[in-house]
Amino acid sequence: MMGEVDIAVGRLMLFAAGLGVDELTLRLIALTVWTDSVERTAEGKVAEVRRRLMQSAGA
Repeated sequence: MMGEVDIAVGRLMLFAAGLGVDELTLRLIALTVWTDSVERTAEGKVAEVRRRLMQSAGA
């Protein structure tokens, strides 16, 4: 699981930085999505992390 989270964080780092979200916040959001009980594919999880990042940045 941690490998998938690290890959997702790496893929979303520039996106998060553009929104003004730091790496710690990105990792917390990613871990929350990866450990919730909703069944999602890896791409679905990345999409959910992206959605939550935009929500946390007020975008």
